[in-house]
Amino acid sequence: MKFNTPSVILSIVIIALAAFIIFRKSDTNDVDKYAKQKYQIDSLNNVVNTLETEQLVQDSIIKNYQTQVVKLDHDIDAAKHKITKLKHEHSTKIQTVSTYTHTELDEFFADRYK
Repeated sequence: MKFNTPSVILSIVIIALAAFIIFRKSDTNDVDKYAKQKYQIDSLNNVVNTLETEQLVQDSIIKNYQTQVVKLDHDIDAAKHKITKLKHEHSTKIQTVSTYTHTELDEFFADRYK
């Protein structure tokens, strides 16, 4: 069986062209997959950046609330101190009430319930 040189060359060219088309199509699919994956990665990065920005805002709000809580704690402590001081003053006055005259008693209760 003799092979004709032009037909062998033609056969090789056709096989090479078919292989090129098949493998080229595969490369295009890979490029499309890469492009889709890159788009998904970019989308996820955008979501992450948005969430990081929102986290910074939330951290700022939390810091503000913590500052307010510290201030309110200080105000509560000051009010407790004032209440304790007033209780002590009234306790002292009540202990001495037995020595008051009628006028002093009227004055004491008038001052106390103002």
